[in-house]
Amino acid sequence: KNILSETVLEKLFKWIYRNPALKKNKEIQSKLEDINNDLQELEKSLNSELKTHYPGSKPIKIKPFKIK
Repeated sequence: KNILSETVLEKLFKWIYRNPALKKNKEIQSKLEDINNDLQELEKSLNSELKTHYPGSKPIKIKPFKIK
């Protein structure tokens, strides 16, 4: 199995998704939103650095996690 096939965050979100009590917990939902916001900031920083050092490179896109 490829070590990069599933990240720690993906495993965490799957685990929360499978546990309905955790999915409905307001505190956990708030923390997950914070993680998504941090990921967006990371994406912006990475793209800024890429643009500085490699002007022709494609931007990185990080998909936000959703718990339905």
